[in-house]
Amino acid sequence: MPRIAFDAYMAGVIDSDGSFSMVKRLKQSTIRGYHYSTVFQLTWKKSSFAEKVLKLIKQRYGGHISPWQRKPNKYSKESIECLKYAVESSGLEKLIILTLPYICLKKEQALLIKKVREIRKIKPKTRNKPNKFWEEEDKIYEELKKLHKEI
Repeated sequence: MPRIAFDAYMAGVIDSDGSFSMVKRLKQSTIRGYHYSTVFQLTWKKSSFAEKVLKLIKQRYGGHISPWQRKPNKYSKESIECLKYAVESSGLEKLIILTLPYICLKKEQALLIKKVREIRKIKPKTRNKPNKFWEEEDKIYEELKKLHKEI
């Protein structure tokens, strides 16, 4: 499949099954006691087709694939074997840049994650970020939480 077609296909996958997130993690060595990680995740029921496609996705954008067990819930009484694809850092930037022209439903989330990645490139190379960077990341984190509730 040509690369542009694959990027358009991936945008459809993102809109239907993907998730752009900012994860707030405790980190005592920071001024505020936490930091954010940006990530894209995709979880599919384990099958030979899912393995094949996720390997192609990993090959194109980087990241990693890991087994994951979906626990029983109100929709399914049994646990389900799944595969989880996740990408962070430079791979996440590549995924966003290449698929952004084709993303429809989750374009706002992708743009917010892209903004966080850009903020991190311009912040001073010091151990602790200045307040304006914290405030901008906190604001984006809250916007993403709102958007996740809407979808």
